[in-house]
Order: sequence, then structure tokens, then C-alpha cells
Amino acid sequence: MKNIALNYLCKNRLKHVGMIECVKYDDVDFLYCADDGVFFFDKTAKIHMIATSSKEIAAKALERCCATSLMVCHNEYEYEIAREKYSLYGLNKCFQVVWPEDKRPKLKGVCDIKKLEPSDESIDFVYNNYTLKFTREHVEYILKTQGLYGAYSNGKLVGFIGRHEERSLGLLEILPEFRRRGFASELEIYMINKLLDNGEVPYGHIIYDNEKSVIMHKKFGYVFSETPVFWIFKAKN
Repeated sequence: MKNIALNYLCKNRLKHVGMIECVKYDDVDFLYCADDGVFFFDKTAKIHMIATSSKEIAAKALERCCATSLMVCHNEYEYEIAREKYSLYGLNKCFQVVWPEDKRPKLKGVCDIKKLEPSDESIDFVYNNYTLKFTREHVEYILKTQGLYGAYSNGKLVGFIGRHEERSLGLLEILPEFRRRGFASELEIYMINKLLDNGEVPYGHIIYDNEKSVIMHKKFGYVFSETPVFWIFKAKN
């Protein structure tokens, strides 16, 4: 089943890179897997992901799941069906960006970078400073499973970067008073090289209206997918 999934997803690697990376690590439960689409539950990230060739196949695949609170859709018709079926009215429409595997950016040495320990101090620092608010428990889980890396200037922790549960790059934050000094770029370069060294694909999701992040990733040389990725979830009351 894994090979069938990869055969379909790799027909458009740029569009499906997130699903491909999940399948590679054998921690998914396939709900639908054929030459016309793939639908699975990632057990690590606790996320459903779907990519299909048509609205009809999407509806067929989604019948295999009765309920979910978080899903990544790779076509607008999947999002439309899932939104109604599961009452998932929260939406983040994202660019998917992928780092070219034949490029190696170089660190400039503007800061020191160290892996953060999953201590109360580190958890509090990330929880209190990350723009996209997570629960403290979520931050602790990320630190213990995916890891976060801190930027240090003159021994002071000034920012961090990491990966979300489904292995996309993210959680990049620099304290306001230390921005525009190249620390964010240095963290990004560090993670790109770390993932390439491990044989992984650096990729990420950028919310459509995050203009600063879009500009930064284009400047870096990331390749942007032609179509968006839709994160849908239970909207807060």
C-alpha cells in the first residue's frame, strides 16, 4: 500500500511533499489508497491528509472516515466536502514551499544555535513568545518529539525554530528587539542543512496573507507549489 500511495503522490511531488514525507516514515493508517487518490491518518501528528484526482474520488475516500478535528486537503473540492461532512469551519489556506535538494545554503555565523532542552524554562520561553499561540502542553510535546533549536546572541536566547508534528518546518520566532539582524535566516539555514544531512526534505506551509514570510522564503530560494494546501479544523466558539 505504501508503494501505491507514493506512486500516486510522486506524480506531483511539489504539491504532495508533506504527504510523501509522512508516508516515508511508515506511521500512517491508510483509509483510501489507489491510483486515483490517497487518504490517511498520520498517527504521530494526529492529522488526516487527503489528495485525490477528482471530486467524486474525494467523496468516496472521505466516506472511510466518520469524524476528525484536523485535516490537510490538497484540492479545494476536498476542503469543501470535508468542511460540511465534519463541520470543520476553521481554515488556513497555505502556500506549500519546498527547498531544492541540490542547493546548500551557508551559515553566516551571526549567532550560536543549540538544541533546546525540554525543560520548564524552554517550554515557558516558547509558549510565551511564539506568535501562533499553542498550549503549553503542545509546546512540550514538540520539544520532546520533534525538537526546537534556539538562536543565542552573546549567550542570550533570542529566538527559535523547529518542526511541526507532520515534519513541516515552522515555529520560527525572533524576539522583537532582536529582529533584522539575520537571526531568522540563520535558523532557517541551520534547519535546511540539518534536514538535508538526514536525507529529509525541508518544506513548509505559509499562510497566504503572511507577506513577510512569503517574501523571506522567496528570497531564500524555496520553490512554491502552484496550488494551495488547506488546513481545516474545528473553529473556536
